[in-house]
Amino acid sequence: MLREGKASLATAFQIAKFTISYAMIQYFQVILLYYIGMSMTNNGFLYEDLVALIPFAIFQSLTKAYPKLTKELPTESLFYLPEFLSLGLQILIMWSIQVAIYVTIKKEPFYTDKVNTGG
Repeated sequence: MLREGKASLATAFQIAKFTISYAMIQYFQVILLYYIGMSMTNNGFLYEDLVALIPFAIFQSLTKAYPKLTKELPTESLFYLPEFLSLGLQILIMWSIQVAIYVTIKKEPFYTDKVNTGG
């Protein structure tokens, strides 16, 4: 019983971190799209959610509790410096990847800037 409770607490923290990072990455993606004069459609958000969330939910549901109860205590709070650093670094890496992809694609010969039609 203790093992399952400890596992559920750790899982809850990981889900909270995932939700925060997913929201920040999606926020930055929308800001980047607005910067280049475009926006994401509902189908784009749906595709992104299906590709990102379905595999995560499937793999997380397949994980089991560690077979042996350890003496280490789980993190007591999300407001803990190592948790913030981990989350911040993950978000920074994803933002950097998004900007690098945008810059790389912008240099390709097939890329054309969005033409303002005035409407």
